[in-house]
Amino acid sequence: MDKTILNILFICFVLAGCKDKTEEHFIDYNNHKSVKQFAAADEFYFVGETKLNPGVYRYNFAAKKSTLIWNSRTEKVIDLVSYEDMKTVFFITAVRYGLAGAFPFVENARLYRIDPETRKAEFLSDIGNAIQLYSYWSEEVNFNLLINSFDPKINTYVIQNKQLYNQFGRIMSDHSETSDLLISGYPKFKPKEIKSTSYNGQYKLLSISDSVFIRDLKNKSRIFVKATDHRINEIEWIPERSLLVFSTTGSTNTDKAAENDLASLNIFNTNEKSIVETFSGSSLYRFAITNEFLIFDSGFSRNSKINIINLSDLSGYDVIKITGGCGLRNIP
Repeated sequence: MDKTILNILFICFVLAGCKDKTEEHFIDYNNHKSVKQFAAADEFYFVGETKLNPGVYRYNFAAKKSTLIWNSRTEKVIDLVSYEDMKTVFFITAVRYGLAGAFPFVENARLYRIDPETRKAEFLSDIGNAIQLYSYWSEEVNFNLLINSFDPKINTYVIQNKQLYNQFGRIMSDHSETSDLLISGYPKFKPKEIKSTSYNGQYKLLSISDSVFIRDLKNKSRIFVKATDHRINEIEWIPERSLLVFSTTGSTNTDKAAENDLASLNIFNTNEKSIVETFSGSSLYRFAITNEFLIFDSGFSRNSKINIINLSDLSGYDVIKITGGCGLRNIP
């Protein structure tokens, strides 16, 4: 198994939680929102390598410039999670992380917040040692952090700690549940629900067998999108531009998927009923959207970079390259 495959396995297991190819975590947003307002952002934050360890950078759209704002001699940034406004940002560091036998490990993890006003990082809490971390923003602008760790007294027990922070870094709730590996198995993280239905309630993206379709809920018709056995990873609808952006992730088994076809990022036009742009290859294709740009990372390790595309005409705006690699949440 090569380094690229190991990178995917580790990131999926440690930082993103394990998901399966089902629709059970898809959410119908028909009753939630009719429109979507994307941030008119001047800048965004990302993780990039430094001379010391992976740190936090800030990118300015107008200047097309990246600036290092935080790094440490002893801590590596392993996960950075931006809210939709691109200003509210939490990030997690660790002294070390990797694989120890069958389980990953994260050593001496810490949680930080970037103040939207001062644009400086501030320490929030010590997380400690963990097996697995999973973090995301909820619609209420609350930061959710889930931590799996071994019980220090009974080695077959795994403690799942669930912490909830508001956008200002104040902890709102903190509770734990213990699972016995021999009885109930390893405690999984419930993935953040995927927005499969468009905000106006007309379309729904779904995966059936080896193909992806859009169901027109108004006309009761089905639109073919693409043939793939990948599972849908992320979805975002851009109604004012009649666009759907979604990423897929394929098998990490080299017998089933070639290295150059592990994932894809797709832009589908609902008016034209066709994919107008697609990217595929060895990548995770994590993405973010502002009112003007689609931002996504591609590649792994030293070859990882961040791409910025104009949503108006889908032309390339800029590519961020940092010596040693960079990514939206971490260095893949």
